[in-house]
Amino acid sequence: MQGFYVISAKGEVGLAMTANLVLKETAFKDSVLSFQGRVNTDSKLMEMPVVGGSGVFRDATGYYVSQEISSLPQSNIILFDVYVSIYSEQKLTQSM
Repeated sequence: MQGFYVISAKGEVGLAMTANLVLKETAFKDSVLSFQGRVNTDSKLMEMPVVGGSGVFRDATGYYVSQEISSLPQSNIILFDVYVSIYSEQKLTQSM
């Protein structure tokens, strides 16, 4: 996952975020799935829309739901469940 975030709220803590999921293997090789939106960091589950992508994910739509598994000063572990719809003339059976 590559991207950036900016603290975007006064009062409640929220993040304006842009992120790209860059895939390197199998049917998704060299494809990118792009996300952009705002997440409320006070929530246990965070959701963000898919705004497109490249390669296999061109014109993709969907969203992800994430939750923090572990947070340490030097690293965070976050679980992402990604739900995406794409149009493809080839059959893609790889599960992510």
